[in-house]
Amino acid sequence: MKKLIVALWFGLVANMAWAADFQEGVHYRTVNPVGSAAQPTVTEFFSTYCGNCYNMEHRFLPLITPELEKLGIEFEKKHVNFSGDQIGEDMVRGYATMMQLGDENAQLLDKLFELNGAKNHDHSAHADTGEPEKALKNLTDIRTQFIEFGYEGEAFDQAASSPAVEAAIKQWAQQQQLYEIYSIPAFVVNNRYLININKIETVAQLVELMEFLSKR
Repeated sequence: MKKLIVALWFGLVANMAWAADFQEGVHYRTVNPVGSAAQPTVTEFFSTYCGNCYNMEHRFLPLITPELEKLGIEFEKKHVNFSGDQIGEDMVRGYATMMQLGDENAQLLDKLFELNGAKNHDHSAHADTGEPEKALKNLTDIRTQFIEFGYEGEAFDQAASSPAVEAAIKQWAQQQQLYEIYSIPAFVVNNRYLININKIETVAQLVELMEFLSKR
């Protein structure tokens, strides 16, 4: 993420084109050869435990998503569970519940990042390598945050245990494995191509790669 230069602040760099230089195995990989999408789609896999995901959320997505919208590319997000424990699944359930209740609540999401220790996590080489303290211990703690941000407790309970949320949790876990999501944030285009974010130099280049892959 540190390599990304916020080039979109100055527009898309005078229509610079990288498409001719994009290489499979370098800038992206095919992780699901039979994958397809009803319409061009970029999916971000992220976690509210992840400091780099928080940086993406606040520094780069506000630049990326408007450009994707102009290009007619749908953008969606899916929460992963790298820890494999119950609170990890509870957090996935919490985010799926948020989406089931309407749409992403940016203020609530920011609070979940903060309470999970991601908002102020130092990823520098000189930082303590220990895991940041997590304030949310279970689904009840997550529910409490939803209520503090204006959601009805009963509505949360119904959504959190709904077939739609259960299906989302199962699908996201399956896709995490299928798309080989081993680090986050990660972007998959059209349920087929995984972008190698470490080979991307600017936000503008990232958007162009997303557009390039969405047309393949």
